[in-house]
Amino acid sequence: MMELELPNEGGCTAKLPARELERLLAGMGWGSDPRVLVGLETGDDAGVYLLSEELGLVLTTDFFPPFCRDPFLYGEVAAVNALSDVYAMGGTPLAALNITMYPSGGDIAPLRTILEGGLAAARRAGIPIIGGHTIANDTPVYGMAVLGRVDPGRMCTNAGLRPGMSLVLTKPIGTGVAMAAERLGLCPPETYRVAVESMRQLNRAAATVAGELGAAACTDITGFSLLGHAHRMAAASRAGIHLRVADVPFIPGAADLARMGCVPGATFRNAEYLQGQWEAGAGLAVHLRHLLLDPQTSGGLLFAVEPEKATLAVARLRAEGYAFAGIVGHTVERQGLRVE
Repeated sequence: MMELELPNEGGCTAKLPARELERLLAGMGWGSDPRVLVGLETGDDAGVYLLSEELGLVLTTDFFPPFCRDPFLYGEVAAVNALSDVYAMGGTPLAALNITMYPSGGDIAPLRTILEGGLAAARRAGIPIIGGHTIANDTPVYGMAVLGRVDPGRMCTNAGLRPGMSLVLTKPIGTGVAMAAERLGLCPPETYRVAVESMRQLNRAAATVAGELGAAACTDITGFSLLGHAHRMAAASRAGIHLRVADVPFIPGAADLARMGCVPGATFRNAEYLQGQWEAGAGLAVHLRHLLLDPQTSGGLLFAVEPEKATLAVARLRAEGYAFAGIVGHTVERQGLRVE
């Protein structure tokens, strides 16, 4: 099998640190337009532009360098990850464009396999790939720009939390740790299998469940970690989030790997960004902190529903194949983030 060379960081661990990103964007005037329903203000998953009272246009892009040596898996997961932003907004993907960087002058066959992986994900999502752009670069980079649609009245953002809601997480945490261990030859086969299957899984059915049960807010969990995205959701909503670490689903074996020190560098950048922004209950172990800060590639959805609907949400998610879905916390009035 053709194999890719791995860069220092791949997948969503390659994101620019959140603190640097905030400094970069501070004070930028992006222009105002009353038709922009969701812009840059709350750091949401995608932008939404109003076309009519019944139709909003969802726009997003996501791309990253390889997180694995398998070019097909890399392409497939990169595409699933890009599509997830549309699902997180309560939208339906319509079409996508490939975004590709690849070394010139060498064997181009792995690039075709990368594109085939992306195409497989697009076909599973039921959308066409209608174009793209490719430039020469020392390291492969692949992803998509995705166009979607959403009913403005049913759109789900990261800013809709209300006190007293239950928080549901659809996929397990630990892909960053698992891929770091795989690079070192330390990842158990079952841990790797579960991590790969989680990253390959579309968030389409999860978004449908969230929408049908009236989710008030939603985000997908990617490179800024469960804590990072929960912090952004709480800040955007001006509400508080309490997470119960005992209820957070972890990929089997990920806790042992984190305890061994198989932790990607982005974990520490996430920790730096969140310093002073969250509270930990007494006795929260270091390896569990690392997992809560673990950068996820193609992670699950975190959404808020009324408490009486949370158990049904989990049951429906598990019936749809999200085997690790669970209720991981609740919202409170006092703004902030706490882990118990």
